Amino acid sequence: MGISETIDSDCEDSNNRDWDNLHYKILNLSLRPIGNPDQYKFPAIGKPILCGGFRLSPEGFFEFERDSNHLIFKQIMMPPASGLPFPLSVNSRDNLHRIVKSISGKICNMLFFIDHSKQYWLKVNATSDRAEVNADVICSRDILQLFMCAPYESQNNWTVAVTRYRNTIYISQVKNTKADSFEKDELILEMQASWMKELEKQCLKGPQDECHGVFVMDICGQKVVFNAPLITETNTSWADLRLRLDTMSRLEWADHKRYELIEWWTNCFLVGIDSIYVGLRDDDAIVHRIQKMTIRELYKGAIKNVTTERNLDCPNTVILFEFDANQGQIIHRTLEKRSSYTFVGEWYRKMLNEFMDEKQLFVQKSKN
Repeated sequence: MGISETIDSDCEDSNNRDWDNLHYKILNLSLRPIGNPDQYKFPAIGKPILCGGFRLSPEGFFEFERDSNHLIFKQIMMPPASGLPFPLSVNSRDNLHRIVKSISGKICNMLFFIDHSKQYWLKVNATSDRAEVNADVICSRDILQLFMCAPYESQNNWTVAVTRYRNTIYISQVKNTKADSFEKDELILEMQASWMKELEKQCLKGPQDECHGVFVMDICGQKVVFNAPLITETNTSWADLRLRLDTMSRLEWADHKRYELIEWWTNCFLVGIDSIYVGLRDDDAIVHRIQKMTIRELYKGAIKNVTTERNLDCPNTVILFEFDANQGQIIHRTLEKRSSYTFVGEWYRKMLNEFMDEKQLFVQKSKN
């Protein structure tokens, strides 16, 4: 099932419209199908292939690394027995805000990555005689995780912005502006983020920079390029680090299995992680032990193949998809002119055009 509406937008600048009168439309998507779940086949997904990477400084600034072999990822380092238990100390209020902001990935880092490695990623479309990115979809791992967990999610809403430009779909997450009774209190999120920061200090060694790998994955015949922050178990294998309560009630266990374990599994599955280390804490935020688990021990979810039927090609146009966790329903609206949701900048469009000009100049010189 897909989107019935078709938009023809071929130009760089779209006509002005009265956006105050533009209402959201409900998508005909069945995120929680009724019936036997075994009748749905897991989509054809290829093995993730690491094709590059970049670093984010402690301040969050992008730093390109031309050779991914030179990227130094943080590595799991189990604390000695004498180091357990240890408290998850709380940082200051200012640091808590900074932590929360740093964990929300933005697609701008992927645009910077494409710009710095354009000789590898850009191609010339012989039909349109334009430079294009050699990818069908560009996003972050967080976006793919949202989509894969949507059929099971009933607590947290989310919104993503989608732009299709020169045959490539760009997807970025948008912070929800509407009040949501299902979402966790901001202070709780800040506290959990600070606990994870302390757990990383105790269990990871390596540089202060956050290293991201850039992966290519074939999903139902679509070439999807995405980034993800990574840590290693050894020099040849990725790992993940998580935190949860050691002792939980039956209801807490049910929520953990339905939400957290599915999220953990999708994040590991998307980049080929085999091992996950879980810090087990008590109600006083003290970690008493660290458990190593394999990806096979986590709950295995599934996503249903969903396609779209849009004819759209404009860096300014953004389609907002909002997921209602309570209803299991997605609504959407289209913003054709530049707005606060536009994330493909003018510099990116110019970069593609300049690449094409350089190619044409090279061809002319070769003929002469």
